[in-house]
Amino acid sequence: MAEPSGGDSNPILDAPAFASVLDLNSFYGYGPTGQGDCYLQAERSYRATPPKPVWVQEGGYEFENNTGKFTGQSYETRRTRFWSVLAGGTAGDGFGTRDVYQWLGLPGSLSTAGAAFAKHAFGLFASIPWWDLRPSGTGTGFAGRTLVTSGGGTKGAMDWVTSAVSGDGTTLMAYIPTTGGTVARTITVDMSAMSGTAQARWWDPAAGTFTSAGAGLANTGTRSFTSPGANGGGQNDWVLLLDGAGTGRCGTISALGLYAAPATVPAGVTCQVTATLQSDPSVVARAQVNLQ
Repeated sequence: MAEPSGGDSNPILDAPAFASVLDLNSFYGYGPTGQGDCYLQAERSYRATPPKPVWVQEGGYEFENNTGKFTGQSYETRRTRFWSVLAGGTAGDGFGTRDVYQWLGLPGSLSTAGAAFAKHAFGLFASIPWWDLRPSGTGTGFAGRTLVTSGGGTKGAMDWVTSAVSGDGTTLMAYIPTTGGTVARTITVDMSAMSGTAQARWWDPAAGTFTSAGAGLANTGTRSFTSPGANGGGQNDWVLLLDGAGTGRCGTISALGLYAAPATVPAGVTCQVTATLQSDPSVVARAQVNLQ
C-alpha cells in the first residue's frame, strides 16, 4: 500500500490486485501540499485497516526540488525522517540524494551532509526500542493520549511537532522541525506517558550529539522543555528524548557491552536485547529474552 504526494483522507492503493499479499504500508515523503508535510500521510497510513507496519518508501531527496516547494538543502531530509517515523511510519525510513541516483560526482557524492545526518539518526534509533513506538494520539496502536500538550505548532503546517512513546513507557521522542533561523521553541510534554522517573536530553540531528535537559523527572503532570536554539548545522530542529536514565525495565548494557538484568522481573513486559557488531555497527542482532 502506498500513498503518493497528495491524496485524500485514505491511503491510496497503488496496486489493488496485490493488496492482500502486501505486509507493509508505505508512503512518499512529499506531503499533501508538496512541501514535505509527510507526517499527515504517515498518520493516515498508520490508521489504515487492517493495520500493517508503515514506512516512508521515498523521503525528500537531498538537493532535490521535484515539487517546486523544497529548498534542496540537506537538512530537509532530517525533517522528512523524523516527521515520518514519529507520526506513524515507525517501521523505517530511507535516504536518497539526487547526485547518487543521477550518477553525478561519484564516489564523492556518496559522502554528503544528508548521508551523515542519516547515519546519526540510524544510530539514535538503534539505541531505543524503535519497533515499539506508538505515535501521539488515540486509536488502535497509538499512544492513547496527546504527548505534546502545548507548543506543538499547527497540524497541517510546517511547524508541527511529531512525537511517539514506546509501549512500555520507557522511551518518548518528540521532533521540533526547523522553521528557519535559530529561534528556540518550548514544548510541554505529558509526563504521565512515562512508566517511571526519566532523564531528558536534547539530541542534535545535525551533529548526532546530546545535551542534558534534566534528570530525575517524575512521571506525573506535564513539563515544559525549551530547545537549545541553533544546532550543529545552524538550523533550529531538535529531538527531545526522554528515557529511563539507565534504569530500563529490561535491564541495562554498559559501555563495555555487558548486560545487567533488572532487579525485578517486569510483569507483562517482553524484553528484547539488541547488539551490534563492534567492527561493523551496521550489523545488528536482536533476541527476545526471558527474565527469571
